[in-house]
Amino acid sequence: MTCASCGVRNVDFASTCFSCRQPLGKLSAVAAPATPREALEARKSAPPGMTRRGADAPSVPRGAIMTLLLVAAVAWVVARGLPVRMRSVSPHSADAPAEPAKEVRSLPLTEPAPREPTAPLPEEQNGFRLSHFEWGVPAAGPGSTFRTGETVSGRSEIQGFGVTADGKIDVTVALAFRDPTGKLVEPISPTVLRQPMESETLFTSFDYAIPADGPTGKYDLEMAIDDAVGTRSAHFHRKITVEAAKPQ
Repeated sequence: MTCASCGVRNVDFASTCFSCRQPLGKLSAVAAPATPREALEARKSAPPGMTRRGADAPSVPRGAIMTLLLVAAVAWVVARGLPVRMRSVSPHSADAPAEPAKEVRSLPLTEPAPREPTAPLPEEQNGFRLSHFEWGVPAAGPGSTFRTGETVSGRSEIQGFGVTADGKIDVTVALAFRDPTGKLVEPISPTVLRQPMESETLFTSFDYAIPADGPTGKYDLEMAIDDAVGTRSAHFHRKITVEAAKPQ
């Protein structure tokens, strides 16, 4: 209920204005009007939660005003911060700060790992086939070269020789092992095989002693095959490297 004397709003069940102490409602009609000085003092003594406005303006609690101001401030902060946040997450924004150039370091170059020695592919010549060949392991171990004074050994498998109507073969095999100058390390001793065929593969094995004072370099092993039945011949070559023996 609004006081007709000072304009201060009171609770509905009040009978006397808490500001100017004038009667409210029907009693206000017989009450003496407050002097301007009394009205001014009444407004000064009003509670802090009430606004001091004219008699024709409604009173708004101060707590409500503070709440409205706080809501407006939060809305302003959110409205200002949202575009900034959107620019920060957009990788293609023109306003976004440019990232510093990243240094690209080249990886150190490393030499390729050495390949494991592989067996030579089968070799064919004039109808003969050298299907397998291998050197014996030198004294220094696998992957090492031979040295003067050592014994060179190995074996081979040859196929493709002719067979007679009664199932026999007539093959001559001669192995020649020569040093880098072309000199024979040992005399040639041909092997003649005139016998019934026991297998389609001719197995050969050999061993040669390299002289201790022999030259170093590439040594060549020649395998010569003559087939009397098929009137064919072939010459296969395999080479090794020989180094000087280490001093004792």
